[in-house]
Amino acid sequence: MSKIVFFGTPQFAVPALQALAKGQFRPVAVITTPDKPTGRKQLLTPSPVALEAERLGIPVLKLPTLKDDAAWEQFKALGATLCIVVAYGKLIPNRFLHPDVNGAHLHRGWLNIHPSLLPAYRGPAPIQQAILDGATATGVSIMCIDEAEDHGPVIAQREWTIPADATYRQCHDRLAQLGADLLVDTIPGYLDGSLVPHEQDHEKATRSHKLTRADGKLDPSQPVNSLANRVRAHAENPGAWFLVDGADYNVFRVIAHAKTPTHSMGTLVAWSGGLALTCSDGYLEILEIQKSGSTRQLVEDFLRGNAHLVGQAVS
Repeated sequence: MSKIVFFGTPQFAVPALQALAKGQFRPVAVITTPDKPTGRKQLLTPSPVALEAERLGIPVLKLPTLKDDAAWEQFKALGATLCIVVAYGKLIPNRFLHPDVNGAHLHRGWLNIHPSLLPAYRGPAPIQQAILDGATATGVSIMCIDEAEDHGPVIAQREWTIPADATYRQCHDRLAQLGADLLVDTIPGYLDGSLVPHEQDHEKATRSHKLTRADGKLDPSQPVNSLANRVRAHAENPGAWFLVDGADYNVFRVIAHAKTPTHSMGTLVAWSGGLALTCSDGYLEILEIQKSGSTRQLVEDFLRGNAHLVGQAVS
């Protein structure tokens, strides 16, 4: 019987932990990041994985780093034979990848769930990048971890068709569950040798990058479908937004209308009782919006107090 240690932090990793805990692959321990300040009151809050592990009765180690000797000694004491990493958020040091645990190697190594069909979309934001690119399909990969980011051999993959209007959150939740299901389906064959990892085609690798607030700015000179994809990908984090007279307006849901504009590009116009942004090749109808410092609203409610935006230019 393998002794599994699970590394994970955000909500994306929770379905995988739950799936493992249900059966024969229940982790002997969970390693996650320390509690962090959250909310307006900045209260120290455990990670979603820590909360779920505690609910499941699995021991939790909240390590601020894996780079020091203290973390190494705590890890060695667990006697793991297989480690599973799902969105842990920290680099795994080389000595963890090739350890000697109580005189015996971690002989089944390290497995990872990555939310793309590798070698596509390596890096920190694969789901959002797929949406930004207008991809119609993505998926999940179960891979072996090596020293390079998202570079290791792949054991199994499962494809998923992206619904045309799916948001990042919807894709995130579906891929998290898809990855959890594929993981528990894959482990038995990986352990008995019937599923053999295969090298990625590194020449076909594409990357995603860490998103910043600036990435979410809506540029009306771009095609309207590209802007709609940006809202779908960025609305939750780090935000999709534009400026009017120096004020930020966050946009959460939109509909793209590809038609020849009759207004100046970058102008906010009345649209079916609501609001739309004139783009290079159409109109981006806004369904939900929030002025910075205010609350998120349906556009009809928002316009009752902000009708002056109609006719304004964004910057």
